Amino acid sequence: MSFWSANLKLPYMAAAQAQKHVTHNEALERLDSIVQLTVTAFDATTPPLSATDGEVWALGYGAVNDWAGHDLDLAVWSNGGWLFVTPHVGWRAALGTDLRVFDGSGWVSPDLPDLQNLPGLGVGTSYDTVNKLAVQSEASLFTHQGAGHQIKVNKNAAGDTASLLFQTGWSGRAEMGTQGSDAFGIKVSADGTAWHTALAFDPATALPQGEAVCASPIDATAGRLLTVGGFGLGGPLAATPTADNPNSIAASGFYQVSGSALMPSTGGFCLQHLRRSASQQTQIAWPDAAPGLSYQRYHDGTTWSGWQQFNSTLGPVAQSGGVPTGAIIERGSNANGEYVRFADGTQICQFRQVGVAITTASVGGLYRSAAIAWTFPAAFVLGSINGATIHARITNNAGLSVNVPYGGRTTQATGALAYAINSVADTEIFWLATGRWF
Repeated sequence: MSFWSANLKLPYMAAAQAQKHVTHNEALERLDSIVQLTVTAFDATTPPLSATDGEVWALGYGAVNDWAGHDLDLAVWSNGGWLFVTPHVGWRAALGTDLRVFDGSGWVSPDLPDLQNLPGLGVGTSYDTVNKLAVQSEASLFTHQGAGHQIKVNKNAAGDTASLLFQTGWSGRAEMGTQGSDAFGIKVSADGTAWHTALAFDPATALPQGEAVCASPIDATAGRLLTVGGFGLGGPLAATPTADNPNSIAASGFYQVSGSALMPSTGGFCLQHLRRSASQQTQIAWPDAAPGLSYQRYHDGTTWSGWQQFNSTLGPVAQSGGVPTGAIIERGSNANGEYVRFADGTQICQFRQVGVAITTASVGGLYRSAAIAWTFPAAFVLGSINGATIHARITNNAGLSVNVPYGGRTTQATGALAYAINSVADTEIFWLATGRWF
C-alpha cells in the first residue's frame, strides 16, 4: 500500500498509527499551500531574508542556499522552515493577475483559445451578423510591419462594392471606393437615400467622370471641374467647342467659328470669349487665313459693338477697302533710299543723292545743276494731296535750294534743279517725300 496520495502527495495515516495528528497536520499543511495556489514569485532562485508563514515561491533552475537541489519545486515557508512540494504537470498558480500553468519544465502562460474563424469580435462594443468586427474607440491604429502597411478591401466581382462608408447618426453621407464597377469613385448623400457620384476615374484611361465634372466641352454649370479641352482649354483644335453664332456664347472659353456672317470677314476664326456678367462681355478673334491679325468687340448689355481690328506692330502693312489688314508700321530700303509705311496710309521716303554738280551760271549770279531725277524707294498714290510732297536740301554751304516742278508724283521726281550762290563741283542732296501709299 502507498503512503502518499497519487496527485497531491498527501501522507496517509497507517492503521494503528501512533500520533495520527502528525500525519494529519502534515496533509493539511500541504493542502493549505497548494490549493488555490498563490505564489510570491515565479522562477525564484534565492531564498528571501525573511518570510511569512504560508508564502510560496515557484522555483526556477539554479536554486541556491536553502533551496539548492529543489529546482522547479514549490518552496513553502511553514512553521519556521521550508517545505518543498513537487508540482505536477497541469497545476495552476497565480501571481496577482498573472496566471500560469506548470508544463513539467517551468511555469508558462496558458495557451490562448483558437482565434481562427471566430464568429465575430467586438472591441468596446458588440458585433452583429453584418458587422463581424466592431470597434468603439476614439481612434483605430494600423501601423507598419517592416517598411509599410496596407489596408485591403476585396470584393467578389466588378459589379460588387468595395468601399469606405462615412455616416452621420448611422445614415450614410459619403462613400469612396469601387462601387458597382472597377472605377474608383466618391459618392455623397444628404439623407443616406439619394446618392450622387461626385467624382469617378475610369480604370482604363484615368479620366475623371461624375457630376462634379463638366458633362460636355461647353458645360457651364457652376462649380464643376473643367476637363482638358473644355472651352478649348488645354486640348487640341479638334476638341475646341464650335460656336457658329458668336452672339449666343454664354460661357468664357476658347471656340472655333466657321463661316459666320457675324465675324469681321469670311473664313474660319479662333475666338476667345470673356464674360464677367451679361453686360460685361468681350470677344477677341484671330482669322485662320491671317494669323497676324486680331479683332476685338464688346457687349454693352444690349448689343455687340462692331469688330475693331488690331494689327501687329511691325511688319508688312496691307489694306483692303481702306481697312488695314497687316502690321501697323512697315520699314524698308533699297537702292533708291528708305521708306516707312503706316497702317493709316501715310508713307515717308528718304534718299541721299551724291555727286551732284552745281556749275552752270544762271540769272542773278546764281549757279544751277543739270536736271536731277529721283526714283522713290516705294510708290505713292494720287489723292487729295496729289501724290508725294517733295523736299530737298543741299549739304554744301553755298547751296541755296532745290526746285521740283509741280505735278502728281507717284514713283519718281524728275526735272528738279539745284541752285547755289557759288559754283559747286560735287555735293549731296537729301530728299524727303511724304504722302500716302493707299
